[in-house]
Amino acid sequence: MFYCALLIGLPLSANAQIVRFINNVYQAEYYIFETKDSSAANYFVFKTANPAEAIKEGVWFVADDPLIYRDKAIKLHRVKSPAEADLIVYYVRRPTHAGKAKKR
Repeated sequence: MFYCALLIGLPLSANAQIVRFINNVYQAEYYIFETKDSSAANYFVFKTANPAEAIKEGVWFVADDPLIYRDKAIKLHRVKSPAEADLIVYYVRRPTHAGKAKKR
């Protein structure tokens, strides 16, 4: 019973950083706006090709196949305006730069 409580209390698992983009706005868990302006972003993302590396916040493995990781992946929907978005995403080149934007 004690172990069960410990497992429930864990905030993130490796699956938490596996994402897939969907077209159905009603099934999305988060709405994201992708920007090319790093100063406008509130979340920095590094895309990895290996799902085993998607364990750090902001390091995403994007599952392109809708059947693979279907139940484990976070469902994201791209929006056209930052005002509609939960996350304003800027893609970075290094995993060490990934994560939430630091407040200035």
